This record gives sequence, C-alpha cells and structure tokens, in this order.
Amino acid sequence: MAATTGKQTDRARTGPAPPAKGGCLRRIAVLVGVAGSCAALAAGGGYLWLDATLPEVFTFEEYRRVAKESSRVFAAGGEVVGRFGDEVRTVIAGKQMGPNVRFAMICAEDSAFYDHPGLDFVGIARALWVDVSTGRYAQGASTLTQQLAKTRFLTREKSVVRKLKELVLARKLEKRLSKDEILDLYLNEVYFGHGRYGIEEAARFYFERSAAELDVAQAALLAGVVNSPGRWSPLRQPDRARQRRSYVLGQMHQKGYLSAADLAKAEAQPLPARRGEGVDDVGPWYMERVRRFVVDKVGRDKLASGGYRVEIAMDVAMQRSADAAVRQGLERIDQQLQSGEPVKRYTDDAAIAQGLAKLAATQPERPMTGAVLLGVVLGDDEARKSARIGLGHVEGFLATADLGRYKVWHPKKTATAKRDFDAAPVRLVRGDLVRVSVREIGEDGIVLSPEMGPQAALVALEPQTRLVRALVGGDDYDLHPFDRTQAVRQPGSTFKTFAYGAAIEAGLVGADSEFKDEKHTYPTGGKPWTPRNFSGGWDGKTYSLRDALAHSINSIAVEVAARVGPDKVAAFATRAGIGSPLVAGLPLALGASGVTPFEVTNAYATIASGGRLAEPILVTRIVDRLGRDVWVAPRTAGQVVIGEGVARQLTDMLGEVVRKGSGRGAQVAGRPIAGKTGTSNGGRDAWFVSFSAELCVGVWIGFDDRKPIPKGTGGALAVPIAAQFYREGLSAVPVAPLPRLPHVAAGPTGILPAAGTDAEAGAADLADDELLPEPAPGTVVPALPPRSRPPPRIDDEALD
Repeated sequence: MAATTGKQTDRARTGPAPPAKGGCLRRIAVLVGVAGSCAALAAGGGYLWLDATLPEVFTFEEYRRVAKESSRVFAAGGEVVGRFGDEVRTVIAGKQMGPNVRFAMICAEDSAFYDHPGLDFVGIARALWVDVSTGRYAQGASTLTQQLAKTRFLTREKSVVRKLKELVLARKLEKRLSKDEILDLYLNEVYFGHGRYGIEEAARFYFERSAAELDVAQAALLAGVVNSPGRWSPLRQPDRARQRRSYVLGQMHQKGYLSAADLAKAEAQPLPARRGEGVDDVGPWYMERVRRFVVDKVGRDKLASGGYRVEIAMDVAMQRSADAAVRQGLERIDQQLQSGEPVKRYTDDAAIAQGLAKLAATQPERPMTGAVLLGVVLGDDEARKSARIGLGHVEGFLATADLGRYKVWHPKKTATAKRDFDAAPVRLVRGDLVRVSVREIGEDGIVLSPEMGPQAALVALEPQTRLVRALVGGDDYDLHPFDRTQAVRQPGSTFKTFAYGAAIEAGLVGADSEFKDEKHTYPTGGKPWTPRNFSGGWDGKTYSLRDALAHSINSIAVEVAARVGPDKVAAFATRAGIGSPLVAGLPLALGASGVTPFEVTNAYATIASGGRLAEPILVTRIVDRLGRDVWVAPRTAGQVVIGEGVARQLTDMLGEVVRKGSGRGAQVAGRPIAGKTGTSNGGRDAWFVSFSAELCVGVWIGFDDRKPIPKGTGGALAVPIAAQFYREGLSAVPVAPLPRLPHVAAGPTGILPAAGTDAEAGAADLADDELLPEPAPGTVVPALPPRSRPPPRIDDEALD
C-alpha cells in the first residue's frame, strides 16, 4: 500500500508525459493558418475599404468630358489670343499625339510600361523599407500607371494610406483600361511647367506646334520635363534641361527607337529660347468684354474648366494698330501738356507740411478704389521700389516702374533743330505734388497709379457686319483696367449729326439748306440761354447745313434742333443706336446728355451702313469640347431704322467735315473718311467719330475725373489717333469710296422757330467748337509731328 502511494506521488510531481513531436508541429501549423486567415481577411477587408473610398475609373471618352480644360479664345484669323482657366490644357486623342511623344514618355518615366501589371513590386518593397526605417514618407516607387492614379484621382498628401490607395487604384486602371488608353490619359493629365497641362499645350507653349508635329528631340525634352518641371525647364534651367534630354534620348537609342546617327542629330538640336504659341497680351479690354459675355452664356466655372473654344471678331493686326495709335497718341498729348511735370513742387519741409494739411482738408480720410487724388511725394521706399505718397490723412505707394508712360521733355540746344526735344524719364522727388488714383487697398497699404495725363478709348467695327475688330479702353490695363469705351461722357458736337439727321428725316431741311450764324436766345426753365461758338460769338455769315456741320457752328445746330424739336432729335439718336437715357432739350444738339464711346460709334455705323441698326458683335461663336455649338452670333443685315436717303445725305455732310472742316487732320489716312469731331466744355471730352467704307472708328480723350484739358478739342487730340489707326490698321485693305446717293437733293432754307421753344437749363456745360477757316482747294492738313518732334502746344492750334 505504501509502495503504491509513493509511485502516485512521484507521478504527480513529474506531471503528464510530454506529447509526441508531430503533435506540436500540427499546433504551430494551426496557429499559422489562423494568423494567415486573419491576415487575409484583414487584407481583404482593407482592400474592400480602400476600394470603396476610391473614385471611379473612367475611359478616355469619359475623361474628355470631365477633365479640367481651359477655354481658348481665337481671333478672326485663327490666332490664339487668350485663355480662361487655371489649368491650360487641351485634351487630344492618342492618334493626335504622334509616336515620338509616346515612346519618349515611356523611356523617360517607365521603360517597362507595357510589361508590368501596373505596379513595380521590387520598387515598392524598396520604397516601403526606406519609409519604415526612416519613419517618414521619403521614397516613392511609381510606374506610369501609378503616376496617373496619383495625379488624376488622388490628393498630394504623402502618407502610407495614400500610397496604398495608389496601388489599388493602379490595379483598377490596368483592369479597366488598355495600356494605350492609360498612356493617353497620362499624356493629357500631366503637368509640363509654366502653367501648361497635357502634351498638346506643352507642345504649343515650348515649340509653337501641335504634339503630332514634335520631332524626336522636342518629344524627348518634354518627356524629361515631367519628372520635375521646375528643375528641368528649358526656359529657366537650360543646362539641366539639356542633360535631361540627353538621358531620354539615350534611353530611346538603347531601346532601338533611334539610330546612332539620329541620336547625334537630336543631341545637336538647340533648346527653345522663349515661350511659344499665343498672343495673350493683345486687347486686354476686349478680352475682358469677351470673358463677361461667355460667363453669361455658360457660367464662370464652366468657362474656367470646360474646354470651350471661343471665337471672336478681333482682327489681331487691327488690334495692335489700335493699341499703337492710342499709345503714341497719348505720348503726343503728354508732350503737349507736359504731363510728366508735377502739378507743383514744395521746396522744404514746412511747405510739404502745409501741402499735406491742405490735402487733409479737401480729400477723404479713407479713399476708395478708383478715386483720383492729389498726393505729395514724401520719399522713396527702396524695398518696394516705390515712392511714398502722402494723401493728407493716409499714405500710399506709387511704383517707379508705373511711370514709364511719362517723360520730361527738354528742348535740344542745337542751331539746326530748334523744335527738337530730348525725352527723359520722370523722376519724382520729395515735395512733388502729383495726380494719382487708388488702384488697390490691401494689408500692405494703398497701391496707387499715376494720373498725370489723360486717358483714351478707341472702338473699331465694321458698319455692315457690326463685327468689332479692335477695342482699346485706356493707356495701360494693369494700371487702369476700367474700360473707357463704356464710360458715360458728354459727346459734344458729335451729336449735331443726329440733330441734322432728325431734321432731314422730317423733310424740314437738306444738306444745302442755308442758315445764318447769328445770335439767338432761347428760354429755359430758369434763365435764357444763348448758344455761342467756340470763338465766343457769331460771324453773321450764311452757311449751308453741310458747311455748318463741317465748321461746327453751334448756333445753327441749336436752331435746327429747335425747328424739328428736341424730342425728335432724341428719338433719332435712340433709333440709330444710342442706348443711354437722353434729356430731350435743345442742348442735346450740342451733346448735353452723357453717352458711351461704344454706343456713339455704333450709332455712326448705322449711318455708314445706310440706316441699318444691329448689335455690335465681339463673340462670334462658342463651341464646347465635343465640338457642339453652344452659341452662334446672329448674322443679319440689321433693322432699317433710318431711310437710306437720309443716311447718305448725312454721309456726304460728314465727309465735308474731313474735307474742309474740323476733321481735316484725318486726310492723312489716305482714304475717304466721313466723321465729326466733338468737344465738351473746357475740353473735358475730346471726340472724333468717323467711318470709311470698311470701318467705323470712335476715339475719345479725357481725364477720368473730368479735369479740363485747356483748349483741348477733338480735332487736336482725337483726330490724329483715328488717322493713324486708319492708315496702319487698313494698310493692307484697298481704298474704297464712301457710299453715297447719285444725287442729294437740297432741302428748304432754315426757318427760325417761334419764340417760346423750351431749352434745357444745363446749357452752360456744353461744347463750344471753334469755326475753322476754310482751307484752300487741295490743301491737306499734316499729321502731328513724330514723337521725336513734339507737336505745337494745343493753344497754338486752330482747333475743333
């Protein structure tokens, strides 16, 4: 009994017998299987979760409908003159790319592209090891498919989760799309630097050609840029770009795409020296009008990313001629007015303090954007390359570079060139009192623009089609973006045309009807009004209506308006195309009501077209990215609003203005022109609205704040700009005669209206044009001298 008990005790101490060796291995296998199953389930669940959070993969045709593609603007001659949108991209199909581009990109970015399933597993393992070992996202291993997944479908976040999403999405792309489709998407999506996305826009930008036209060296350069557009840009880093191109060309040679001779030839090819396609700097005011029009038709977001083709009526050559005519015309006027000189110069600190005190008493504490003010130069801000300008209560900054328009003219001290001048840049010094406007108010202070000289506007459109060929809204769009073709200004004597037209239409007068230039007084609401001529009086001579218009006789224009009735004058002008509200009083005949240069030019086009009214056309067609018309400008002959006989009589009379009247300076254009000058009181507005057989051109000159230009008139200021534009803008167009009737019958002699005809009280602010002496037969008035010889002062001229 005792022995048995001892054996049991020994067994209890030693425990159960160990299992067999095979059983232990089975348990390990089970544990490994369970762990593997869990890992597989976790991986599967993770894959499903990632897959559920990823965007849908689409085909190339689906991509074409949703890709962000900037809208391009094409001028009448097919030139690209502008773009709207942040991503400058034009989506093209693979067959439009050419083989050079496709093979170069594969050699540069993914030489095994057609062999792998979308993932580089060796590269991925290496990148993950570096990322894990360093504790940060430092390495990327991307096939071309992965790059597409990252750039098109995912964010720029650097994380392991984003990398896993990239891998899953790359496999989805490979399953749904062919290799060629993936490459097509990639070449349209990728960034090539300088704001250009996709191979087509890159080819246009760097080489001024389409992607299909790229040669081997050009294709290799662009393929090399993609890796790091800033680092490999041929415009910014030409040496690096050349090295990168050599690498890509070498890869193409190794793959058998290039022979040794072709490689050497491609290596020797020069890099692009400048950016290519486009004339984006042309017609900025025109382009802004286009942008607003298209936004109204398709919406702001769609314009920026919808890839529209916008076709406009702009003629690029004419637009450049218009820009030059306005720029050079303002330079001549600046010389006449000595615009580069300060208004005043305070010579010491006490005077500067007094000047600032005066400004504080007369100018607002918080000036608004666009306000025209006087300011005192306080010194330089070297960091901003600007002058500090005291405005009274606050200070602003005027960039030195923004003074480029203005010059200080000094007479040359030579015996043979007494009227020649030297031009020196304007240099503001402490104490200068200058005119400025508030361009921008921001955290960094008030940014100012110079307002030392007047502004200008020019509109040129075809009378028969109303296609707007050129439009200029000021001197410098960056400094003064407001479009002055839309500014409401007093038109002066340009409105006499409508007064005479209304009377001719009513059968009361004709072009040869005679009137006497004499004093007439008309009752007004408050006091009698006696219209005077520019000379200040009346000469007592008798004039035909055509001569009265040519010499801009105010008394006769008002007399005719009184005869027909100011309401008829207003109605005639409105039918011709004036859309601004008009005050139907006698002063309307002299331009009392405000109108815009754009609408006055169109109203004169109604006369030039024989009495047909139509809306001016800037945008001719809008096409979506699939080639479907979204909007097409109506092409009609217009609505007949004025009898052709009336229109032709007015044309003949307006031709007389250029032949011997206040528009004689336009004769240098070298083609028949009809038109009328206009000047509002004090020279606040100077006009010349005219037309040839091909174009109707309106020019306006004035200060934005209506500051008078001493003795500045349409004949002196606006006519030379129009003449230069006609001469240069139509240089390639054959000269054609103005349309006219075979016979223009004379109307009855003018009759003074009965006393008591009402007139408007605002007559004191009206235009008073000077009577020009009639030139001798065949006399041609020369143009203003070239810029190297500043023309005579305005007050030395016989003016409008």
